[in-house]
Amino acid sequence: AAVSAQGGATDGPLGLVLSFLVFFAFLNLALAVFNLLPVAPLDGWSVLMGIVPDDLADRLEGVARYGSLALLGLLVLGNVGNVNILGRVIWGPVSWLAGLLLGDLV
Repeated sequence: AAVSAQGGATDGPLGLVLSFLVFFAFLNLALAVFNLLPVAPLDGWSVLMGIVPDDLADRLEGVARYGSLALLGLLVLGNVGNVNILGRVIWGPVSWLAGLLLGDLV
């Protein structure tokens, strides 16, 4: 198997396995960041409710019922004016975490 300048395998069975692992690491990071969005059905909403003052959390509870609809709208529409909103929100943290956790593999 050939070895790149960074010291990793780039072809052969080891390179294929490494490519799959990096792909699944990115996928896992993207799902983790997506889950932390502060939208009602996701875990990020619970985190937000835990860190805001109680009076604000009480006022935001009325908005929670529309969270699923807003999330569905973002997922279905995808692009608004050629701007992928979810992609822009998620990609920055995912690429930062991938660089931090995977280092030279990305």
